[in-house]
Amino acid sequence: MNGVDNMLYMQSTSSSTGQMTLTVYFQIGTDPDTAQVQVQNRVNIAVPQLPDVVQKTGVRVEKRSSSIMMLLAIYAPDGRHDVDYVANYANLYVLDAVKRVPGANQASLFGAADNAMRIWLRPDRMASRAITPTDIQQAIAKQNQQFGAGSIGQSPTAEPVEITVPVVTEGRFNEPGQFEKIILRTDSQGAAIVRLGDVGRAEEGLQNYMMRPSLNGKPAVFIAVYQQPGSNALQVAQGVRSTLETLKAGFPDGIDYEVSLDTTSSSPPPSRRSCTR
Repeated sequence: MNGVDNMLYMQSTSSSTGQMTLTVYFQIGTDPDTAQVQVQNRVNIAVPQLPDVVQKTGVRVEKRSSSIMMLLAIYAPDGRHDVDYVANYANLYVLDAVKRVPGANQASLFGAADNAMRIWLRPDRMASRAITPTDIQQAIAKQNQQFGAGSIGQSPTAEPVEITVPVVTEGRFNEPGQFEKIILRTDSQGAAIVRLGDVGRAEEGLQNYMMRPSLNGKPAVFIAVYQQPGSNALQVAQGVRSTLETLKAGFPDGIDYEVSLDTTSSSPPPSRRSCTR
């Protein structure tokens, strides 16, 4: 990134999960769109030098203000829903609506709230069968696929066909039991079969659990609203609050929201609001 126009400095952070974030700071007045294009060009030069697994996982470039304008909490006041449910609901129904507010299109969730199918492995059973995590990864990639099967009776045919029947195949797996039935190894006769369920288990969960937020001890997820350069902060804050009030009418029972931080407000937030991680 060294040499990008109007760059002040850069800062990087990494975690034990293999994620790395590089933040590049620019001088005040720099066009954010131009800065993003220049950074993207530098990233494209570096991508071919990265390991294959990193390239497959993906490298993402996005522009964002350096400070948070608002902090929104979507939470379960009575604790009837766990944090996974709250995070998934906020990610699917609240975040996109907040992003549509003019000037708030850089809003994001703290942590990754995307649902994922998590595979938990048992090293002792894997060792007894000489199965490695790479074997399991390759088996999942090969067997969890979606194909276009075509049609029965489709032209060209040797003789006229009265009817053409489209063939619909089963899509990608979406249930834990389907993943546990994935075949990892068989003998030459096909009698001895080792499935994923023999060396581990599958369950639905979050993509990662690096952050476990809560609001006043209740399960919660936080949405950080960053002001888009050139927008009016007061109008953005008013638009976000209006959007949340509209969305609240459709919230499931046991889901509510709080504006935990609003830098455009001159009055301090009520003392009962707090956030723990």
